[in-house]
Amino acid sequence: MDNSTSNEGGHELRVRRLGWAGVEVAFGTDHLVIDLFLDNTPLEPFTGPLRGELLPPTRPGEALAALGTPARLTCEIGG
Repeated sequence: MDNSTSNEGGHELRVRRLGWAGVEVAFGTDHLVIDLFLDNTPLEPFTGPLRGELLPPTRPGEALAALGTPARLTCEIGG
């Protein structure tokens, strides 16, 4: 999913889904990523295989900020 809108100044706000819960928000040349998730391998035993593609941001390494929610896994190791 990729949505965009422009304001009176001609700057375009773009929102792009990156898969899982991740989104990329861009305004002009500034980019922000939220809940960027690129590799499901460590979680796959708990979540199963992905149901969709995990997309990278359009400008990797150039985000103004990255926001994330903590992933909490509870594991019990017993003998």
